[in-house]
Amino acid sequence: MLYTLGYTGRKPVDVHQLAIAHRAMLVDIRFSPRSRAAYWQKGALERLLGDRYVHLQALGNVNYRTGGPVQLADYATGKAATERLRA
Repeated sequence: MLYTLGYTGRKPVDVHQLAIAHRAMLVDIRFSPRSRAAYWQKGALERLLGDRYVHLQALGNVNYRTGGPVQLADYATGKAATERLRA
């Protein structure tokens, strides 16, 4: 089962509770897992979620800074990684 989640308007503790309740992982597909809000940065999410967090840059948009068209970094690698996570 795959759930999608936008983090705008949420708090990290809410994401953590959802992950526990659904026995799920948070797969962060941001090309660069940084944020102006420190609690949404990769390190903070790793500390909060532990092994329920994985950053998967391969599915991130390489054009996230330019506003250009969405271009995934490496779809094949990202797809393979998500399949391994499901196993």
